[in-house]
Amino acid sequence: MEPNLGDSSQARIQRAINHDSIKQVCSRFLQTPLRNPLSILIGASVSDDLRLVALSFMQLQEARHSADYDLDSAWNRAKVSQYVQVAKDAFAAWDRVWRDSEANVFLLSFLLLKTFESPR
Repeated sequence: MEPNLGDSSQARIQRAINHDSIKQVCSRFLQTPLRNPLSILIGASVSDDLRLVALSFMQLQEARHSADYDLDSAWNRAKVSQYVQVAKDAFAAWDRVWRDSEANVFLLSFLLLKTFESPR
């Protein structure tokens, strides 16, 4: 059962995280080997499932930007179906990994992005 954060907590968390921040975190989880502090917390790399989630987010965000803002971008049923499958695969991967400690670090990273950016 998922925890209930309450409406006000959930809204504050959602406002604190934007798509650009998510993309930055995803790119950090795709690095091989992972850099500190991620490598200290979860090791040199992440599972294939978490890698798929991070990569899929980035691909889908790029596709959405292309669809919304690139007037030369051509979209058809086959292309859209391809991205729908990317999303389905990402959700299936997340379903397999969300209980793991690396998934907790992944989610926490959205809130701690500024920590990653500070010089050490």
